[in-house]
Amino acid sequence: MYAVGITAFAAPHDIAPGGASGLAILVNYLTGIPIGLFVLIFNIPLLLFAFRSEILPRGFIWRSTWVIILLSAATDLFKISALEYHGDPLLASMIAGALMGGGMGLAHLGGANTGGISLLGLLLQLRRPHLKTGQLLSLLNSVVIVASGLVYGNIENLLYAIVTVYISGLFMDRIIDTGGAGSLMIVMSDCTDRVRELFLQQQKSITVIRGEGGYSGNTQRVILCAVSRTDGSRLKKLIRKTDPAALVIVNDSNTLEGKGFSHVI
Repeated sequence: MYAVGITAFAAPHDIAPGGASGLAILVNYLTGIPIGLFVLIFNIPLLLFAFRSEILPRGFIWRSTWVIILLSAATDLFKISALEYHGDPLLASMIAGALMGGGMGLAHLGGANTGGISLLGLLLQLRRPHLKTGQLLSLLNSVVIVASGLVYGNIENLLYAIVTVYISGLFMDRIIDTGGAGSLMIVMSDCTDRVRELFLQQQKSITVIRGEGGYSGNTQRVILCAVSRTDGSRLKKLIRKTDPAALVIVNDSNTLEGKGFSHVI
């Protein structure tokens, strides 16, 4: 997705949307160096530094290395196959942003990084926590975008790049939020033991807390369980069969991490 966004939509319209990929598009325009090859060369020092410093998990570094290699190879492969869109540049900038943001979001959910400026920012953040890395990376991306306007001699290319960056961020955030989302189930039932056994049979971790009815004053146990949205829908049906009178409250959560749920790094 990321490679198609760059090769088929951004590069043919001279859109350099910041980061190493945007810089690679500018270098390709000026010197003819393949975009994918430049991206790979740009990331080699960052990957070597990550390996030597050991500030990132080895698994994350290896996955990111493969992502960068495959991204570089796919970018140049698609360029050779002439997979390009030459229609409306505004539409091209929007589609490029959607594809690039989607690719970055999926790589992030897979516990990897697409490299470039984002990997540099991650290394800086871990190495120098006191630095305002977000502002620094925004500045570097802005420099690349402004440089695109100077290189192409057209302010429209600069504006298209801004559109691409904005939409890319929206799609990346949406995919990350959706991929890490889940639900918190709160169950109040007169058959607490049977409902609890139901969760345990489904191999779900639960927390049981003691509550008190505000009107009756009776003590009642309340079951809490964090689940994926797919499991939540299935569990609600099973609870209804076990206790039709049970009160089931489901709260959506943007992120679930730890205790059986995956961490990005």
